[in-house]
Amino acid sequence: MIITLNVVAVVVHKDTGDQIADALSRVKGINLSIRLAERGGGSLSKIGEDEMPDVIILEINGQAGQDVEDVEEILGRSDDQIKIFATYRQGDNNILRRLFRAGVKNIYPQPLETQDLVLDLVEVMAEKRNRAMQAQSRKGSVTAFINAKGGSGATTIATNVAHTLTVKYKAKVALIDFDVQFGCAAMSLDLKFGADVCNAILQPDRIDPVFIKALMTKHESGLHVLASPGNLCDIDGIKPGATTALLQGVIGLYDIVIIDLPRLFLPWTFEILQLTYPVMLVSHNNLVTIRDTKLILEHLPIRGVPAERIEVINNRAKSKAASVDISDMKKTLKIERIHRVSNDYSTAMKAQDRGVPLVEISRRSPLTKDVEHLADYLYAAREGQEPPGRGLMDRLF
Repeated sequence: MIITLNVVAVVVHKDTGDQIADALSRVKGINLSIRLAERGGGSLSKIGEDEMPDVIILEINGQAGQDVEDVEEILGRSDDQIKIFATYRQGDNNILRRLFRAGVKNIYPQPLETQDLVLDLVEVMAEKRNRAMQAQSRKGSVTAFINAKGGSGATTIATNVAHTLTVKYKAKVALIDFDVQFGCAAMSLDLKFGADVCNAILQPDRIDPVFIKALMTKHESGLHVLASPGNLCDIDGIKPGATTALLQGVIGLYDIVIIDLPRLFLPWTFEILQLTYPVMLVSHNNLVTIRDTKLILEHLPIRGVPAERIEVINNRAKSKAASVDISDMKKTLKIERIHRVSNDYSTAMKAQDRGVPLVEISRRSPLTKDVEHLADYLYAAREGQEPPGRGLMDRLF
């Protein structure tokens, strides 16, 4: 897994910056920005508002009480997302004690022992990598919905599952619409947005927590949506690693990430699929869609998506148009458990046209209930619990 550590060094003396730059240049994955401190302190005041690095290295200057106050403010509002290290040539004991009490990880006297700094930053990078790996390996933390056949209903299910998780479980949920050319997740929630997912994946060097938050559009429920641009975004301009960088950044900010993924099998979509667990393949029980479902199930493991991470949803189950029985569908796909979401085309279309969640059209609709049960299933998996009630299991599978 590729992990990048964004480091800002605020130094009083240019030679300190040169020393830090030389030491960190030998560590792969560190992006370093060096700034000269302003006289009288205050150089940190903007950090955390217009940017949010992983690490700040601060050279304090004698009685720089203002910098201590800035450190206290940054650490107080960053939810432990920023680690701060300090170095000094002349340090007042009271200032050093205040820095430690505020949460500074380590303070290095000068002349600077760069090896100690490097080891500390490597440890921070390892912690970041472990957090990302834990989130990716925890079922239900990052879930992708993808159509086995165009129009199978992945967007409707993804949007409403994300809404349910936000409202019912009070979770911090991000919905990302990666259908960069024809996505309509934001439209499904009647959201007016200024920024979109292409702003991120076409500028991967800008991706950091502040940039990600600025791109999100907040729904009245509390759900955060990273919308599709609503035009023909240039998918040829998406560089390798861009979607990985975005997704890893989002994982660090939210409890649960729901992805609406287009039916495209390209390097950047495989990057996303490799980071999700589970991948929800939305299918119908008719011959053509089942054929495509089987093809995708066979192909994804070859491209690095483990078969055990892929699950199938039989959307519009028990529809009069269904031509294949569920038992035959299981035999053909060679899987024992298939999630079933009931057919209620009228409720689905009304919700889509009005730009509201299903629950606002019909709370009693079997479709609404099945989507809620699917959200229950994902939340229980994330928490390491069994889904509530045997009736739920019977209904889903």
